[in-house]
Amino acid sequence: VTNVDDFPQADAMVKAGFEPKLWTSSMAKEEDVPVTPTDLASYYNIQKPFGSSNKNSMAVFECENQYFSPSDLTKFQQKYNLPNKPVANITGSNQADQPGLEAQLDVQYIGATGINIPLTFWYVNAGFFSPFPTIIANWAASVAA
Repeated sequence: VTNVDDFPQADAMVKAGFEPKLWTSSMAKEEDVPVTPTDLASYYNIQKPFGSSNKNSMAVFECENQYFSPSDLTKFQQKYNLPNKPVANITGSNQADQPGLEAQLDVQYIGATGINIPLTFWYVNAGFFSPFPTIIANWAASVAA
C-alpha cells in the first residue's frame, strides 16, 4: 500500500473477515499509565475555571462506527474527580453499547479540558474506508442543513 487509495475497499475488508474492534474502559490494563486531565491542563496551561463564557462551545466529530459510552464518561469523570458533565448534544447517532476507542478518548479528554463548556458529539454515518473528502462533504452538508 503506497497511497490511501490503495487500501482495500470496505467490501473486500468484510469478505476478508475484518471486524472493527470496540473498546471499553474495562479493557485497560493496570500497568497502563494514562495521561490524566490534570496532566493536560498543566501541559497546555489550561487555567481554571476551564471555560466560563456562555458563548463557548466545543464538539467532537466522529465517523466510521466510532461511538461513546455515557456510562464510561461518568466513570472517567469520577476517577479524575471531575464534575459530572454529560455530553450536551448528540447530532447524528450514537450507539452507546458499541463504543470506539477514538470516540471515547475524544469525548472524555476534550470534555475534561473544558469542564464548563457544553460538548456536542457529532456523528456522520460513513462506512469503513470511505474516502475522507466524502466524509467531510457529508458532514458539511449536515452542518449546512
